Amino acid sequence: MLQNDQIQKLKQKFKSKTKNGHLNIKNYQELIEFEAVQEMNVKSISINQCNQISPIIINKTVKELNISGCEPQIIDNLQFENLEVLHLHFNKVKDIQQFLKFPKLKKLNLTLNEGVNLSQIAQLNNITILELGQCKLKDISDIKTLLLEELHLSGNQGLDITPLQYVKSLRKLNIGYCGVQSIAALCTLTCLEELIMYDNIITHIWPLEHLNQLKVVDLQLNRIKDFSQISRRPNFSQFNISNQLDYTVDETKLSNKIQCVDRPITLLRKMYESDNRLMSVILTIKLNIQQNIFKQRSNQLIIAQQAASLFKFYAEECQQ
Repeated sequence: MLQNDQIQKLKQKFKSKTKNGHLNIKNYQELIEFEAVQEMNVKSISINQCNQISPIIINKTVKELNISGCEPQIIDNLQFENLEVLHLHFNKVKDIQQFLKFPKLKKLNLTLNEGVNLSQIAQLNNITILELGQCKLKDISDIKTLLLEELHLSGNQGLDITPLQYVKSLRKLNIGYCGVQSIAALCTLTCLEELIMYDNIITHIWPLEHLNQLKVVDLQLNRIKDFSQISRRPNFSQFNISNQLDYTVDETKLSNKIQCVDRPITLLRKMYESDNRLMSVILTIKLNIQQNIFKQRSNQLIIAQQAASLFKFYAEECQQ
């Protein structure tokens, strides 16, 4: 049991670490210490690299929790009854049952949690923003009853987007790099304002013709020839259709070039999967390299040189 003077010292320590209401807890020992002063007025907490069950922490002020590089049981004893935002990217989350204890949760980020089970997600009635990028998802039918405003699904290769036709409340949707061929399911999403669909196999965009609220569209790296259905819209703030794949490209040669990119990118992802910033950098590198591949200006040596130079540049940027 800590003495009053020890508790006061801990309070002073965490007060000095708290910036604009945000506290960064770097290890399990700091989590134990925070338990002693848990009633501090903190709005958001980040917990990194803690692979043990948390002590029981009861806090009514924390509204945002960011957990990275931890085992999912870290949140078992966190009783944040007013939590609204939960970031759990780059963890090993499989089951969302444990999130049901956060009744006010509005935003859930499960990016890079491979094989997460969405069967109970409909019970999170207040969720409006859901991030499920690179979770190896194929079936998302469990989300169709949610009143989502934003949904991020990029990097789920082979994803069936058919259930999206029922999520008519969506304002922002990201289905980049999902292997999507048909976007017919999107024609019912009349509230969409932002639509990201880069790096797919899309050939026709007629389903977008009557989505009059669209302001941001990213269709780069697809196989579209005719943009007449939407290209004359006056209300676009962003309209990216660059680097469409030429139908005359030799598919075998193109596939070989893409594999030359995918192998080193996969290795980079495994090496740096615990670093949130560098993961987004790696995806940026891939996009930059692929743009040159589709322009048919690259060979294996140039690809390797680009990967090295781009990764060095962005890594230096992230460390600043």
